[in-house]
Amino acid sequence: MSEMRLADEVTMRAVCSYLHEMFPEKRVVPRVTRGIQEFRIDDIYGMPLHTLALSSAFFDAHAAATIPGVLRQFETAEALRRAGRAVVEVSDAGVILRQPGVGRPESSVQSGAHQTEHPAPKRA
Repeated sequence: MSEMRLADEVTMRAVCSYLHEMFPEKRVVPRVTRGIQEFRIDDIYGMPLHTLALSSAFFDAHAAATIPGVLRQFETAEALRRAGRAVVEVSDAGVILRQPGVGRPESSVQSGAHQTEHPAPKRA
């Protein structure tokens, strides 16, 4: 049985470091779910607040040292705060919101689309 390459220890630390910086005093719990590396952010009582999902393609495309900058560019922390319990998935295409525990993108009520995607803003 071959397993997908997800994040190595250095890469995991890079993501966790970014999340700890953006969510001080919160606990970051990394886990693999359906081949996706997830980082759950819990409150001080262990209750889940937010979940960030990153695919193996994301890790293949970005070196560990560049990941915090990429997550900042995509305004990931802000997306997590807006999303609440929905899963925020970041890819090179942008930020996608997914319902908790569901592998499909969440439907957008406003546009009728099958996913809610928020591309990163262009920086000057």
